[in-house]
Amino acid sequence: MRVPYKARIALGLLLAVAALWLTELVPLAAASLLIPVVMVVTAVTDPETVLQPFFHPIIVLFFAGFLLAEGMHRTGVDRIIALNILKSASLKPAYLMLTMMGLAAFLSMWMSNTASVAIIIPIALAVLEKIPGDLNRTGFRRALILGIAYAATVGGIGSAIGTPANILAMTFLSDFAGADLTFADWFYYGLPVVILMVPIIWLYLILVARVQLRHVSPHLSHNVYNRELAEMDGLNKDQRLLLIIFVAVVGLWLTDYWHHIHAAIIALGGVLILFFTETIKKDDLKRINWDALLTFGGGLALGNMLVLTGVSDWIALHLTGLVNLPPLLVVFFVAGLTLLIGAVISNTACAAMLIPLAIPLAQILHLDPRLLVAVVAIASSIDFALVVGTPPTMMAYSTGLFEAKEIFKRGIVLDIIGILVLSFGVIWIWRWLGVISF
Repeated sequence: MRVPYKARIALGLLLAVAALWLTELVPLAAASLLIPVVMVVTAVTDPETVLQPFFHPIIVLFFAGFLLAEGMHRTGVDRIIALNILKSASLKPAYLMLTMMGLAAFLSMWMSNTASVAIIIPIALAVLEKIPGDLNRTGFRRALILGIAYAATVGGIGSAIGTPANILAMTFLSDFAGADLTFADWFYYGLPVVILMVPIIWLYLILVARVQLRHVSPHLSHNVYNRELAEMDGLNKDQRLLLIIFVAVVGLWLTDYWHHIHAAIIALGGVLILFFTETIKKDDLKRINWDALLTFGGGLALGNMLVLTGVSDWIALHLTGLVNLPPLLVVFFVAGLTLLIGAVISNTACAAMLIPLAIPLAQILHLDPRLLVAVVAIASSIDFALVVGTPPTMMAYSTGLFEAKEIFKRGIVLDIIGILVLSFGVIWIWRWLGVISF
């Protein structure tokens, strides 16, 4: 099957951008900006079509979400939430570790996983100073820090705004598969993965590190958590307003099937209130992750071009041999391929390349497009083996407690477990919930 002229340009651009994303010869955002330039100069499409994804409603949603998260971090609201939860946690090391992992996963659902790790790890390091030496403090220290990082990575899968890959999946399903998923709908796909994987990671790490269950210190909660809360001297005006707006925004996100206001407009409205009340400052605009937003926009633009020029259909047709495999093996193959690619490039870039291919592949193989797209989005976010695989893992490594080979040794096992859980476990939960069919 010959690929027409425009499709050849799009295919060549896909390979070039993938190489740039992989090698990082230029910043990810710069590689993404190459997409509209090439598409317009080669007359594949017009500027309006290729630039529209860079301010797609989904980009606006992430932009507003980054600002909300930045406001929470600057005002200290995120730390107050974390300390109030942890002060009631069990003082047994294994259960304290599970609490911190759960908290990291929860925060990662609403802000970047990097930010959630940056909040929890300093608290964890303070707690570790109270661990008696006879409780295998070195093993617990490593298990706790690595567990927080891994839980934050998994937590982003849980909500629509947890990671760009989730929103990419929802966008392409809506645009090219006729499956409109609301903000609340994604919880059916992402939360089962979080609920299963966080306890699995916890159990694996405490067994490997031989974490004991004895109490750490009877005064741990008072010495570490209450002291910090006392120093904050209650909530100030900005913190109270930010909490109110955040709760209101999340509440409206979860009820969008009633009021039908797009999640991006809800988030933007909340951010505007915070700007007008000066709870969010002009400097907060400088600190949000513009690189991620531009990479995300480039991924949407590239995906649209692959679909519109027929490249995704052409590649999918060359994978028709998979039609002879059982559906579960197809899912396993797709998940494994995604994980391998996602381990060496950003999960946003990985999802941007593979999701446009997953939709026609699913149609050719007579599978539910929602199944393959959700698998690609989630598999791109579950790499635990490589230090550079995800920012939380890099932050854990930067504590100086690990060697890269130690993280790889622990993480490769969890990579395999994650693919197995996703391919042969979670999809049955999705089927039971009625969000996929196969």
